[in-house]
Amino acid sequence: MTWTINHPIDENSPLYSMTAKDLDESDVEFMILLSGFDDTFSQTVNCRFSYTHDEVVCGAKFISVFGENEKGQTTQYLNKINDYEIVQ
Repeated sequence: MTWTINHPIDENSPLYSMTAKDLDESDVEFMILLSGFDDTFSQTVNCRFSYTHDEVVCGAKFISVFGENEKGQTTQYLNKINDYEIVQ
């Protein structure tokens, strides 16, 4: 399965009222650390990611990677994992 992790940008967020220009001028970098438990290998798994301001797409959302194949079965289309669409 896939996960999309969200950070609500409201008045409590440090990103509140920042524009794409603000992110660029501040040379922002987001550091992400995810930790989870892998049942198959019975161990904790950690992943680290870094996203710089020029990798952020403002006003966009990810497109679902789930769909149905010709047999009506739910399918994951991993070729869409980075696809997004611009929203208002």
